[in-house]
Amino acid sequence: ESCHRVAAECAVDLAADGARKVTHPKFGDGEVLREFEAGTKMEIRFADGQVRTLLSRFVQDAGA
Repeated sequence: ESCHRVAAECAVDLAADGARKVTHPKFGDGEVLREFEAGTKMEIRFADGQVRTLLSRFVQDAGA
């Protein structure tokens, strides 16, 4: 598990470990690329190709 310093936050890069699948009511299905601030924020690549940073409470695990 690698850790990068980003604006005084620790970001865990998840892309190499097999991306976690999530879903969002507006943006649809996506893959978690990184988690910030102990998992409270996530950088997610959605099916439309856009990468967005969202609070984790606004997404659900896909299949949940």
